[in-house]
Amino acid sequence: MKGLGGVMWRWLLLCVPLLVIVGCGDDSNPRSGGSYKIPDTTVVLDRETLEALDSVSDDLATWRFSRSTPLLARLRERDVIVSDVFEPKLPAGALRRVQAVDRSDGVVVTTVPASLAEAIERANIRQRIPLRPDQIQTFTAPAGVVPSAGPTGLYFGLNDVVLFDGDGGPSVDDQVVMNGNIAIEPELELVVELDGFSLKEATVAIVGEVSGNVNIDARRSATLPGTPITLATLELGTYTFFVGPVPVVVSSYVELQVGVEGEVTAKMNVGFREEAAASIGFGFKNGSFTPIGGIDATASMEVQSFQDGVVGNARLFAGPRLWVALYGIPVGFAKLRAHVEANVDAKANPWWCLSAGMEGSAGIDIDINIDFWIFDITIELVEWETPLLEDSVDLGCAPGPAPSSQPGSGGGTPEEAIQTFARSYGGDNIDHFNAILPTQDGGALLAGSTNSFTSTPRDAWLVKVDALGHVGWQTAYRDLHTATDLLELGDGYLVSAGQLGAAVDAVNLLRVDVNGSIVWARQYGHADGIGPSRVVKTSDGGFLVAGTRSVTTRADFYAARFDANGTLSWAKSYGGDDDDDAHAAIATSDGGFLLVGQTSSFGVVNTGAWVVKINAAGNIEWQRLFDPGGNFYGFVATQSPLGGYLVGGHTVNAGLLLRLEPSGAVRWARHYDAGTANDYLMAAAAYPDGSFGAVGSRGLGPAAELWVLCISDAGNVLWSRALGGADHESAGGTPPFDRGGQPVAVAADGGLLVAGKTRTWGSGAEDAWLLKLTKNGYVELDLQGGASSTALAGAISLTTLPGTTTAAAALSFALTDAPLAIERLSTQASVLRQGGLP
Repeated sequence: MKGLGGVMWRWLLLCVPLLVIVGCGDDSNPRSGGSYKIPDTTVVLDRETLEALDSVSDDLATWRFSRSTPLLARLRERDVIVSDVFEPKLPAGALRRVQAVDRSDGVVVTTVPASLAEAIERANIRQRIPLRPDQIQTFTAPAGVVPSAGPTGLYFGLNDVVLFDGDGGPSVDDQVVMNGNIAIEPELELVVELDGFSLKEATVAIVGEVSGNVNIDARRSATLPGTPITLATLELGTYTFFVGPVPVVVSSYVELQVGVEGEVTAKMNVGFREEAAASIGFGFKNGSFTPIGGIDATASMEVQSFQDGVVGNARLFAGPRLWVALYGIPVGFAKLRAHVEANVDAKANPWWCLSAGMEGSAGIDIDINIDFWIFDITIELVEWETPLLEDSVDLGCAPGPAPSSQPGSGGGTPEEAIQTFARSYGGDNIDHFNAILPTQDGGALLAGSTNSFTSTPRDAWLVKVDALGHVGWQTAYRDLHTATDLLELGDGYLVSAGQLGAAVDAVNLLRVDVNGSIVWARQYGHADGIGPSRVVKTSDGGFLVAGTRSVTTRADFYAARFDANGTLSWAKSYGGDDDDDAHAAIATSDGGFLLVGQTSSFGVVNTGAWVVKINAAGNIEWQRLFDPGGNFYGFVATQSPLGGYLVGGHTVNAGLLLRLEPSGAVRWARHYDAGTANDYLMAAAAYPDGSFGAVGSRGLGPAAELWVLCISDAGNVLWSRALGGADHESAGGTPPFDRGGQPVAVAADGGLLVAGKTRTWGSGAEDAWLLKLTKNGYVELDLQGGASSTALAGAISLTTLPGTTTAAAALSFALTDAPLAIERLSTQASVLRQGGLP
């Protein structure tokens, strides 16, 4: 167990209130383990008696029944009556001791509070309760907080939650705001040991998986007073379990407050990212009370946007208040406050330092009523609160001075600050990017198509940009339709081009130098037609081309391996008796390859995703069909640095991803929903830590937005954002056929590069769009230009999709090979800025 002051405390304490908001009833009525003894004076109200209940006073003192029942006929003074939840009269159940029973007109029972120790003489209660989000009773949150519930947890998007406003007016240029995402998968752990009507042990703890990120974005220089704001108020559902016949009803209520204090400078953006398993609570054992706290966290920090010479000190704090109740009576509480502090001085060495800490207390308040002859004695069994808990930890510093925000100047190292941007590129017609390749100089090469600069229908298009998206060179290749993918080969690049979609034709391969000049160009064809999708570098310096091959009345996957000069080594197809279309391919760490697409073969009613693992010679090692019903298009394939693969794509109204072992066995399968009826995931790239950045689109038509999210190796959403404007934006094409290469990549500095298309900003009908986001999903946008970045809740739903083995064979086939005469064209695409440095 790591110390309580670990950085994750700020997340834990930001999320502790949320960890219990999913408290709920459970139809299975779980029983406690171990032995128990229930005294004869304990009476559990049965269904017949509850249905005769007319009313209960607000203080639960007076119960009126319309008629007697066998149970009521036996009821006597000093009995302890216990009830499960009975809506609407007893929404939290009840635990009461009878003072009097009046049977003169119906039945009227007068009661006083009782304790659990009066109802249960001896018991060892140990419950670990999965808290389900479908039982939230009420939730209120300010503008900018987007909640979503999944089957295993809660997801929150934080959109420009205002921490400070300079004038209180509508302008956003004078604000300090918080953006981010939080995900939690909680459980409640309850331990109560009673023996002879005395409390021996009691524990209430919240445990769970917590992940997320937050950005503090200062749009002006300001002194922040630290006045807390209420981020969420949550009234919780109930959970019922049984000790023998006795129902025990647990509920909770929480309020979450957040704030920032300190000095911040304009254009100072500080980001944090976490993933952790955590627990917090309080316990009683051996006559004393102690707080419970444990954390196992990973953390990262970014100062990703700043002005030269920035100096600032920002402390983010979160302070939840949590009550745990039995039968609606509060018995335990936690008052907690955590903080993370960043000190930034761009000219100093070190130029930033980060620390985290927490303070707070927890306690328990239980009264017990005891009958002593003719007297009723109320003993305050426990009223206890921990002393103030304080702990802190230093999270590290960065050597300075800071890298300059101006290209080509400043000190420091580029890893210390990720400069984000959003830019569009194009002419007067339709231009878009299919693929992006980070280059060794920190920039990128982009491949796509244009019909803005020549009279030909569509030309393949390459654009070379630097680390800030400025164009170094751009060139087109006449009448090649589109450049679908590219890779780096020694002193230049390999580019694949051709027809995408159902009407495949031939594969055009261009070897170009670092300036886009053609070294050689060849066309590879087949009588029935083949089309490019991906090009993959091989271990011997050559490459593999993969895509779809037409076979008379159907289509198959195919892969063809070449040496660095374009000489064919082998070509093989893979498929069943219906259409099989390959959209993604990757080289695997064992020297083989993974092909991913969709199939209508193998007994699939509609379309299923199909994954084929082949070795270096093109022979099949394993093959899996994933058919959830409906249509499932396979677009995503990437290898994890931790081993195995992430595959998937688009299914009915959502993205669907599967984490595969190297053998093809499924580790997990999850749907990802961006909140519209048409959410597509089209590609993903792996970060060095094993998490994945994925891209696609959210919605259709003018309402469509680019969708970018980051998920952990366990499949949890670390952040999820929609980016766009007034018209259509997307990345990676539209199912089922408009799918080229890899439109997302992790840059050398850890940022995420996303290539797509936009109809909101540009020079023509549709322009290519390039964005660079930080590891936390932050991208600087020009707020005056209409660009928006919206944090989504990041909803997940689990699914069981083990996959079935198929029996396709690898079939060799011949390719024609001919030199290709290509005219290289100069283009003059306009570059429009939506965010980042000019």
